[in-house]
Amino acid sequence: MFIIGAVGALVVLPLRLGLPPSVRWLIAEGREQQAKDAVVEIEQFAGREGPIPVAKPQPTVAPGSFVTMAALFLGVWFIYYIGNYGWLTLAPTLLTKQGFTLSASLSFLCVTGFGFVVGALLSIRVGERFERKFTIAATLVVYAVALAIIGLEPTPAVVMGFGFIVSATIGLAVPILYVNTAEQFRSLMRARGVASTDGIGHVGGAIAPLLILPAAAAGFFWGMGVMALSGLIAAALVLLGRRMTGHSIS
Repeated sequence: MFIIGAVGALVVLPLRLGLPPSVRWLIAEGREQQAKDAVVEIEQFAGREGPIPVAKPQPTVAPGSFVTMAALFLGVWFIYYIGNYGWLTLAPTLLTKQGFTLSASLSFLCVTGFGFVVGALLSIRVGERFERKFTIAATLVVYAVALAIIGLEPTPAVVMGFGFIVSATIGLAVPILYVNTAEQFRSLMRARGVASTDGIGHVGGAIAPLLILPAAAAGFFWGMGVMALSGLIAAALVLLGRRMTGHSIS
């Protein structure tokens, strides 16, 4: 199992090395010719593939306070990761305590895992079409409802069907949330903003068992309910961010 995970990481490494450089970063580093070459390559790609559908261009938005945006999105990631990691790591434990065998629980989650692929593909289609913070918030509400339904009716069909929806919402929300987090910060602080909010936000995932397992001891629904509640709170916090889709940023 660990070898399979390691192989996945090795596959990702060369893909990351092949990512195009940031034109803004190249210009900031004084590498103007490389920046021009990158723009030409992007234009050639657009000429071959056609433009990506985007929202109607909006005026430039002034950057918000770094501290304010960092505090807000640290809260978003911290709260969201409680439920996210709760589902990803504790679902087999909760399902076995509910009476399912370990093999059955893992089989259910293998089926639900296809939702990640569906959600990720869907994020490509909707990420630029709609205001991102509204897309994220709506997706997290669906995520919370699906978790609550699993908690209320933990039958095999419900666990697999609504578990698929949970996984799909994760695959949809997380990529768009990364973009939405980044665009809350001006260029020179963007990497620091994303790294600090998402990075420290993982503490929420670390404490997830400390919150979910005691709740699950009172009943399966309460364990799932903690995950669902984290999604609803994260959705509300996301809505406090600035509307950025289609706007130019500095």
